[in-house]
Amino acid sequence: MNPVLASIFVVALASITLFVIWQQAAPSLSASDLLGKAMANEHAAAERAQPGVVYQKLSIRRGTHSIERTVYRDLQRKRVAKVQHLDETATAMKHALEAGGVSWDEPLSAIDYNRWRENQRFATDHVKQAGDGLVSVITSVQDGPILQESLTMRTSDFHPVRRTIETRSQDTLEIAELSYTELKWSEANEALWEPPSLMLHGESEPTLSLPTRELPSGEQLDVAELEARLVLNKLNADATEQIEIKRSRNTVHVEGIVDTTERQRALSAELRQVAHVVPSILSLEELNARRNAESGAAAVIENAATAQPAPLEAFFDEKSRSAEEMDRVSNQLLSLSLEIQREGNALSELNRRFQGDEELDPSGRSALTQLLTNHSSMLRTALHSEMEILHSISPVPEPSTEDGQTIPTIGTSLMEQSKRNVALCRELISSSNSSSRTAQSIASEMAKTLHLLSRNTVLLASESSSSH
Repeated sequence: MNPVLASIFVVALASITLFVIWQQAAPSLSASDLLGKAMANEHAAAERAQPGVVYQKLSIRRGTHSIERTVYRDLQRKRVAKVQHLDETATAMKHALEAGGVSWDEPLSAIDYNRWRENQRFATDHVKQAGDGLVSVITSVQDGPILQESLTMRTSDFHPVRRTIETRSQDTLEIAELSYTELKWSEANEALWEPPSLMLHGESEPTLSLPTRELPSGEQLDVAELEARLVLNKLNADATEQIEIKRSRNTVHVEGIVDTTERQRALSAELRQVAHVVPSILSLEELNARRNAESGAAAVIENAATAQPAPLEAFFDEKSRSAEEMDRVSNQLLSLSLEIQREGNALSELNRRFQGDEELDPSGRSALTQLLTNHSSMLRTALHSEMEILHSISPVPEPSTEDGQTIPTIGTSLMEQSKRNVALCRELISSSNSSSRTAQSIASEMAKTLHLLSRNTVLLASESSSSH
């Protein structure tokens, strides 16, 4: 064989062998091993560092939006860079990263990533070769708004260069390192740094302490929750969809299910604009299943066709009114009673949680006022509509103060009164209860309950106005 060709063959074979070995070496390390090496490097770098400054340029991308950010850090961690002014886009990015457990100051820190990872109750790791001398640790989470996060590092020195966050609401964030340079202090801009701390004589060198993410206060979370509720209210999501709000130590989580992916994206996009709020909304299209949102109403209509007639049906038969009209009135009454219950519950919850809270800032108080106004208006409209239907069925006497005193719900909350109204409505239109009362008797008690609801709604609105 030609010696030149033989040499080329040997070199090629060696290259292929080394490539295969390299491909297998990185994944053979577990996620804990990789993170351990990366964290050890961070600690060692701080301990052996000469005086100087880290100049790191980052790209932060979220959907179609992206920003570039420069991070300055003292190599010896003795001095702190001044807080940089953030515009609206950068502020939204910062809040989104913090909601995902990412440090704004050191988003590519392996120590920070591992801190987030260890705080998850149910998480699994796997290692993936990323190519070009990179390897990724991917951590998947079984519950909560975060679906998975990843940290990508160089295999040569375990230096992290990229971190990603994927949420269950299909939101993706990526932090990527564009450049990393270590400068001497003589090359750094002194104006970017806080004055150096004076160390007492004989005081030891500071130990490594990475900046910790400041948690939002309870008042900030209150404001965030109110603003999230206002977003849902304006988009009519609190009236028609299965949405639930939960709070953790540092985040307001908005969870639920909506009909379409388009609706899910619209709600998530609006909610992401609110600081400290993380939406985790799924669509029925994603789940490939659909629930019957009107199952309660369907059950009532189905029951109405059973042998024992409902009080309202008996009344309509007696007055020779059509079955079609009876079905229409039944559906309207049930729909209105459920709406009254929903709005009454919302007002009761807002009043219980936030009324008289002196710590709310102007933004939170404005959101609370608007929510109370909106829910009160919708409640009064539904009350008026239900009362009109009752009058259309049969003349209902206007409740007097004395009549009101005989109602057992006179001293109860809006929540309990609205629940009573739903029960009376079901008694009126459903045959399943086999009520011995007449439609007129039930309608009369419903009217008295509606009167109490109207009065308490006005009192609540008055108290809200006086407290502001």
